[in-house]
Amino acid sequence: IVMDANFKADETPYNKGNFDWEDTNIPKNQLLWLKETLEETNKPCIIFVHQMLDDIEFRKHGIKNDAEVREILEKSKKVIAVFQGHKHIETHHHIKGIHYYTFNAMVDYQGVENNSFSIATVLPNLDIQIEGFYRSSNQNLKHVK
Repeated sequence: IVMDANFKADETPYNKGNFDWEDTNIPKNQLLWLKETLEETNKPCIIFVHQMLDDIEFRKHGIKNDAEVREILEKSKKVIAVFQGHKHIETHHHIKGIHYYTFNAMVDYQGVENNSFSIATVLPNLDIQIEGFYRSSNQNLKHVK
């Protein structure tokens, strides 16, 4: 499931010249869509979003209504991971049964050797293996029910 947090607190979408990378929000209509989508499926899900849903410490890089989004994800009991970015450094938190994995930025340095990308594989037991290349590391995210 791909989410878009490029909205201001008043739910105005980002446009050329009106964005603030520290004011990111998931609008109400997208929250409703997320909840309905999770209710309709019987499969495990992964959420993809550029900004962070677990930036609890600094709040600078995180989606401002992240607690509301996390509550929907947790109640569904279907989300196994959130793949995110925006902070430019690799981090991992496990919150109430969901992995929140922040990937390294691909664009911080020049040269192929400074690139950063990964391949994520979901195993039958719902563990997630991340194979990192260049500046990204290998990770094994164990599924916990």
